Amino acid sequence: MADVILLLDKTARANAIKGVAGMRSFFYWADAIASGASAKQSLYHKIIYKITTDSEEIRLLEEALIQQGLSASLEAVSLELKKTRISGCYRNQDFGRNRRHGF
Repeated sequence: MADVILLLDKTARANAIKGVAGMRSFFYWADAIASGASAKQSLYHKIIYKITTDSEEIRLLEEALIQQGLSASLEAVSLELKKTRISGCYRNQDFGRNRRHGF
């Protein structure tokens, strides 16, 4: 995730895009993902739209993510988190059930 922020910042500077997304935006994004939001979808609301809302500038930022392979990485992160949440959910349910029965 930090690589995404750094790349977007570098790309914005190189293309004279005026907006910025700093550490606060990074933390909001991380919190959104931890709360179950898609990494890629929340990237737009928490990071990209803080940098710019111009469609041409957004396209430049998206291209940079794709060229560096970070767009695909965000998809992988979302899938991995879903797997972790599902398996964690089952473990928590089992733990609660065993605890009620005194095991």
